[in-house]
Parts: sequence; structure tokens; C-alpha cells
Amino acid sequence: MIGCVSPLGFINNKGHLITLFINKELEDKVVLMHANIHTKTISVRLSNLINLIRYINHFHLFITVEIIYSMA
Repeated sequence: MIGCVSPLGFINNKGHLITLFINKELEDKVVLMHANIHTKTISVRLSNLINLIRYINHFHLFITVEIIYSMA
């Protein structure tokens, strides 16, 4: 995915300059992400990730993503 990084990178975002945008379809799901080590992947319930994001005083927004396919 273009523009994607591990949400756990927020731990290093001391300036609080980044907002995490989350696809609304993932709201009640378990998600996979890198644990800030690109050779390891962990699974986390999204609600737990949001609790962490809030705990470290960062922001998140749920968005609706519309996928448009082109048959060019």
C-alpha cells in the first residue's frame, strides 16, 4: 500500500504531527502490522491499538475508503 507505515511508529512521533487514518471497515477487526522491526509481524485487535494511540496522546480518524477499479 502506498503511504502506509506501521501504526506502532506513532510511539516515535514526539511532535504529534501525524494523524492515523483508519479504514472504517477495519473497526472491529484484528489487524496485522510490523512491530517496528520489518522482519516481525504481530496481530492486534484494532480497539487495543486505538487505546494505545490515545494513551500516547495521538489522534486517529475513521474514514470510508472507496475503491475504484479501472479496466483500462
